[in-house]
Amino acid sequence: MKIKSNVILIILSIVILFACVLPVILNENAAISFHSAPAIVFGICSSIYAIIAFVNKEQGNLFLLGRNKLFIAFLRSLSDDKPNTDSDEYKKEFALSAFIFCASIPLYIPLAFFAKSFYTALSSALSVTILRILFTFILVLVPRIIKNAQDKKKALIKDEADRKEQERRESMGKWK
Repeated sequence: MKIKSNVILIILSIVILFACVLPVILNENAAISFHSAPAIVFGICSSIYAIIAFVNKEQGNLFLLGRNKLFIAFLRSLSDDKPNTDSDEYKKEFALSAFIFCASIPLYIPLAFFAKSFYTALSSALSVTILRILFTFILVLVPRIIKNAQDKKKALIKDEADRKEQERRESMGKWK
């Protein structure tokens, strides 16, 4: 099953890459200019960050939202306290967030080749980055938040049932 999902992610990545490169190949007006700089810089920085995140995946998922994630990963690499990166849940979250992050990198290619003005290219590159963060939040963090809320609700119901059982035993003169 895991191999099947990896193959699907690879195929989707290739399709996204071709969908981004094909307009550049087919259009005669596609060219790199001074206005392409923001998209190129965002693409290169995103690629470097993806490499850093993959290299440090044992330090935690750097693709997820959070302030100073690189700094925290650096501090964790110096300490003995490591996050739980062996669980299947972490591996699934990492794979999904890595796919979302890496699949959005080719979107900077057409932005670079079809940039009309510097500010248009900058706003387009920022839009792709914000959408990437939004998709990561929706597809990775929201399910985790929902699962944690369900687990807390189950624990609360169990604690309430245990409390009622204890009260029933105490009323009968038995102690747990």
